[in-house]
Amino acid sequence: MLRTKWFGKIVLAVTVTLTASSPAWAAQYVQGYYRSDGTYVQPYRRSDSDGSPFNNYSYPGNLNPYTGEVAPGNPDTYLRNYERDGELGGYGSDYSVESDGGSGED
Repeated sequence: MLRTKWFGKIVLAVTVTLTASSPAWAAQYVQGYYRSDGTYVQPYRRSDSDGSPFNNYSYPGNLNPYTGEVAPGNPDTYLRNYERDGELGGYGSDYSVESDGGSGED
């Protein structure tokens, strides 16, 4: 009986630990760097690349857990830029973005 109680406590502790640390598994640390124009970009964390634009910290309305900020912007513009930059991966045919005629305005 005593072994069963300890085993249950250990399983619970491991489960809580893994659950609490799971957001760290979905993030990459990017070191600071200089752009070609000489601008320094501060180090930051970004979500892992998985081909889905909807779970990125920068997708409009999503919360960045490291900064506590909600990403601003228009989801349609974000998806259009994401697709333009070739990052849409396998989602290109499933998630179409209506064109505004290429004016760049929303």
